[in-house]
Amino acid sequence: MLISNCAAVGKHVSTAEFRFMGPWLLYPEEPTVTQVLEKPGKAERPVVFTRSLAPGLPPRHAPGKGPKVIEAKMTRNVTLGTPADLRVKLDLPPEQIGRVMFFESGFKWMGQHPLRYDKEHGCWTAAVAPGSRDRIQENEYIYVWAEGKDGFRSEYHPVKVGWDFSKP
Repeated sequence: MLISNCAAVGKHVSTAEFRFMGPWLLYPEEPTVTQVLEKPGKAERPVVFTRSLAPGLPPRHAPGKGPKVIEAKMTRNVTLGTPADLRVKLDLPPEQIGRVMFFESGFKWMGQHPLRYDKEHGCWTAAVAPGSRDRIQENEYIYVWAEGKDGFRSEYHPVKVGWDFSKP
């Protein structure tokens, strides 16, 4: 059982009874407020932000820059027991590509996954497998994108996925 010093309550409190609330924040003790103003005082000068405080990211997309997806297709339908290959051809050689990814929903995980370059087929490939949400497909497409070593990205390219759940 953890014991914390909670200034808001003014006594030692067991965090176990508050576990359902999530993380327990411990604030440093402060003196009790002794003066309450009727209205706030005037600020010396207003704070005005004219730009972001965080440094800007380098551009990732610009017209005419970055790789282009020339062709993207599934080799066959995805079944409950067997993944299907996704094959992607780009307009740049693999030496100029930083990564090729695909987004999906309802497959093995909802997220994005990398493709690997296959020298034999001369394209980027990945196995698309059904997962725990295989019978709940939110989308009939997966989306492919590529990023060059210069940091510029392609457009998202939709790839229609065929499903065959009649057999494993």
